[in-house]
Amino acid sequence: MHTRLTILGLAALTLVACDRPGNREAEADEESVTVAPPAPRVTTIELGKQAGANLRVSEPSSSFAARDTVFLSVVTNNAANDSRLSARWTFQDGAVIDSSGQNIARDAGTATAVTQFRLVQEKGWPVGTYTVDIWLNDAPVGTRQFEVKR
Repeated sequence: MHTRLTILGLAALTLVACDRPGNREAEADEESVTVAPPAPRVTTIELGKQAGANLRVSEPSSSFAARDTVFLSVVTNNAANDSRLSARWTFQDGAVIDSSGQNIARDAGTATAVTQFRLVQEKGWPVGTYTVDIWLNDAPVGTRQFEVKR
C-alpha cells in the first residue's frame, strides 16, 4: 500500500511539473514560429522580335528594324500577385519613349510568373540605341539595351 501511494504521488508531481506555465509558453513559442516567404526576384529578362503563347520571347534579339515590335519578357519567382513590374524605355538621348507597369499574374500553384511588355511604333523607330529599365515593386532589377538599325 505504501508503494502505491508513492507511485501515485510521483505521478501527480510529474503531471503538475509538465503543466507549469513556463512549459505552456515554450509550446506556444514553438507553434508561433513563422517562416518568412522567399523574397520576390527577377530571374530572366528577355528582349526579342516575337513571343510565344507562354509570353516568353521566342526569337531573342538585341537588334531591330524600325517597324519591328520589341517584346520584353520578365520572369519572376516568388512574387505575390499584387507585386508590380514596371518598364521604362528610353532613347539614346535620354528621352523617355514609353513607361508602363503591370501587376504580376502568377498561375495558381506555381511560384513563377512571366510578364510581357511590348514596344510598338507604327511609323517606325529612329535609328539608334535604346534602353529599357525594369523595376519590381519600385526597386530596379535590370536593364537591357537594344539597337534599331536601317
